[in-house]
Amino acid sequence: MLGHGSDVPWDQLEALFSRALAVSAEQREDFIARECPDDPELAAEVLSLLARDAGTSIGPLTNAMNRVIDDVAHERRLALVGRIISAYRITGLIGHGGVGTVYLGERAHDRYSAKVAIKVVDSAALHPDLGLRFRAERQILANLDHANIARLIDAGETEDAHPYLVMEYVEGRTVDVYCDQQQLSIDERLRLFLQLCAAVHYAHQHLVIHRDLKPANVLVSPDGMPKLLDFGIAKLLATDHT
Repeated sequence: MLGHGSDVPWDQLEALFSRALAVSAEQREDFIARECPDDPELAAEVLSLLARDAGTSIGPLTNAMNRVIDDVAHERRLALVGRIISAYRITGLIGHGGVGTVYLGERAHDRYSAKVAIKVVDSAALHPDLGLRFRAERQILANLDHANIARLIDAGETEDAHPYLVMEYVEGRTVDVYCDQQQLSIDERLRLFLQLCAAVHYAHQHLVIHRDLKPANVLVSPDGMPKLLDFGIAKLLATDHT
């Protein structure tokens, strides 16, 4: 079916196939039926791919699909380099995760060229819930102003409806790597920890829980300033208790 005249868009096929692999084999058919109730051709394509891939925990088709998905996704990310989003030009790729891709950028039309980090949702058009979560992140960050939390500079959506955030660019190393490379003492490590505790306390005062505190989400600048990153899965606490 795949590659033999199918009209199913590749991006939808690879997205649904990847998500279906995370569901137990017994629940995949129901999962696919829920995800595309009005697109029987897409459902049939994904079920066919899953059937071919059955028999091992990581089948040969999964490996092949993952390689193709990685190649396509990487090319898609690189295609944004050089593009102008809002007032910012994307100049390079920093990294990517399950929800978005983070790019290095700079102001496009000003005489100064301060660096920024631009986070773009990769598949907001395919997964509306990602777009909703990203818009929530945008609002959360807009309400936070603390020296140890990466600052939100700008936000919006690209022409093709992908939400983006323009963040303060933090040039540094993750806190665990920084501590080890600098051979910090226990007291020095605790001073960093207390600064992060102050940032988390500040967020709690603004009814925000980060929910993903880990070394990868804390960068330390060369001058020793820790910055808490990525409120992508943060959750606003309800202001009422009814």
